[in-house]
Amino acid sequence: MTLTEKELQAYFTGKKKHAAYNKTVEIYDNLRTHANGEKPGQLLNDYRPGESSEIFNYRLKIYEPVTKEHISQIITSLSKIRRSSDWSIKYTQPVPAVITPAETPQQYCEVAFPYFGSLTNWVFSVLLKNYLIDPNAVILVTPLNTDVQAHEYLKPFPVIFNSTQVLEYVEDELAILKSKEQCAYRSGNTLRYDGDVFYVVDKQHVHRYEQTAKGYALASSYAHRLSRLPVIRVKGSFFDTYGPYVVYESRISPVVPRLNKVVREDSDLDAAKVAHLYPEAWEYATQPCADCYDATTGQCTGQVRVGNKPVACTACSGSGLVPSSGPYKKYVVRPTNQNMGEQPVPIPPKGYVTKPVEIVELQDRIIDKNSYKALASINMQFLLQAPLNQSGYAKEVDRDELNNFVYAIAEDLVQLMDECYWFIINYRYSTIVPDVHQRSQLLPEVKVPEKFDILSLT
Repeated sequence: MTLTEKELQAYFTGKKKHAAYNKTVEIYDNLRTHANGEKPGQLLNDYRPGESSEIFNYRLKIYEPVTKEHISQIITSLSKIRRSSDWSIKYTQPVPAVITPAETPQQYCEVAFPYFGSLTNWVFSVLLKNYLIDPNAVILVTPLNTDVQAHEYLKPFPVIFNSTQVLEYVEDELAILKSKEQCAYRSGNTLRYDGDVFYVVDKQHVHRYEQTAKGYALASSYAHRLSRLPVIRVKGSFFDTYGPYVVYESRISPVVPRLNKVVREDSDLDAAKVAHLYPEAWEYATQPCADCYDATTGQCTGQVRVGNKPVACTACSGSGLVPSSGPYKKYVVRPTNQNMGEQPVPIPPKGYVTKPVEIVELQDRIIDKNSYKALASINMQFLLQAPLNQSGYAKEVDRDELNNFVYAIAEDLVQLMDECYWFIINYRYSTIVPDVHQRSQLLPEVKVPEKFDILSLT
């Protein structure tokens, strides 16, 4: 599948994207908000019924990402897959003599893999999180440096492009990806360093386009000679199809509705603590307000003049009376003229408003309940240290369901590893081992584990 320069420019300028772009980004954003601790504006920015702007701004200001820990716990727990007793990566076939001992597949992938030491380390430190929060992401496997000498080996490396960066994808035909890299370009007399970079990948080449003063131009092109697209879709559970484009959802997507509730309710709890928990004093005001006192009438009017316009006095809020107490002052009570219609001063003339604290306790329990049910939706409620025997919503962990859930994730990860191994080996050895069958024997066997040490003995 070949696109013209004009068609490519439409993708680069944001005028065109694949049919399911908005849906894939929505799926990614729903989980990324919780996983990365980003402020979820769509959950917080709605005014609650009867809420003042003061409380609204207070909620937004003190927001903390309380749901980040839930996703972090899930990721940490699933990273134990590699600790399974039957997890193994085996290289069973002998390596051809033409491959030097320091450049064997096992040496590169398990010992000298760039930045991470091994492909396994990359899978469980980078891929696992992206797989869980963005099932429609893609992995581009390409050499770190294509300008190598005849005696040197390429160093292929997998790079993840999230849904926001995948502008087009046609299965085994084409991928247009926006990189997080930036390039330098000249804008008028100014040299800028925030230019966009795009990769256009097909079955023959990896093209790199960079922003220029006049648009976007081809910066480099690499012929990968793989006869297939070096791009892997992360995938997950099937969600829907948009024409030929298949959309996936994460295997942990059932946690999203409950975690959204936790975010809203925790924000409401912050406001409820102010309204129902913090002490609020009341005081019987008996002293005339000096700011709005009218000497001609001997009365406090509750108004002051700003220019020629009367406005409410800010010192007494228009009441004409102000309190006279403070933490280190005596409270002086002015006798009232009851025969003039004034009410008697209450004794004591100062106290505290009695507030119902039950709503705070109730909201706290609701947050715990939704946190529990979010994890229970993927049978990982054991991650919460809750007293299950005292909880009306607790249930026993179904070990079989948990095992099936973890096995499905392990199977997905192993499939992605197999794909990465295939591209790495074909990049590195296609020239010196031209026989396809012989190269296939260099691939390691990665076994999908069946025994998972996810639950503790207790």
